[in-house]
Amino acid sequence: MGIFFSRKPKITAHDRAILELKNQRDRLTRYQNGVFNMIEKETKMAKELVKQGKKKQALLALKKKKHLENLQAKSEGQLENIQQMVDSIEFAIMEKKVFDSLKEGNSVLQEIHKEIGGIDAVEALMDETREAIERQEEIDNALAGKMTAEDEEYIESEMAKLESEMAGDVIQIDKLPSPPQTNPEKSPVKQPQKEKEKQKQKQAQLEDDNEIVSIKHSPPKPDKVSDKSLSEDEDDDDEILQQIEEEDTK
Repeated sequence: MGIFFSRKPKITAHDRAILELKNQRDRLTRYQNGVFNMIEKETKMAKELVKQGKKKQALLALKKKKHLENLQAKSEGQLENIQQMVDSIEFAIMEKKVFDSLKEGNSVLQEIHKEIGGIDAVEALMDETREAIERQEEIDNALAGKMTAEDEEYIESEMAKLESEMAGDVIQIDKLPSPPQTNPEKSPVKQPQKEKEKQKQKQAQLEDDNEIVSIKHSPPKPDKVSDKSLSEDEDDDDEILQQIEEEDTK
């Protein structure tokens, strides 16, 4: 069974430079901390000497403190320069990595374009695709039996005729009276136009026959007779009765 070891990244000169700068930064930081402690020590000593009345020794301690403060300021400037240099180098390395990545991606893209064949190959492929689609449409039309312009015009005229006939039927149906419903629970059955017209004629004929029958069987209306004519008729009747009685006596 083999043992696999992880491959360590190769250390470049850039990495060594950055590492050296960071080490120098750390040394300056430790130096600053030591100078700061020495400044505090000289300050305390000057205070003690002033209390003891040793003025000359106190002035000497303050001069030493001032020298240490100057050294601390210089080290601070150097530390700032080193930190800027480290940041600049790290950023430059990052830019180089980005550049290398873009360069590699560009080379891969060019290889892909070579495999495709360029814009001319793409245009040729699109033309071939269009031609293939057109040929397929021609085949479909030939198999389905595509209609001519005359056939399409004939079909459109037939459609317009049907639409006009349907519109006329709808108007006539709206004008017809609704037939009486013998059973309201059942919905009326739709009848064709001709049957509806026949039914309408039969209904009109039945109405005419009923009117004629009613006229025949109705009693005649009596005429208005005046009182004078009634009295005259009574006189006539009396005369007729007298004549009959005279004849019987004879």
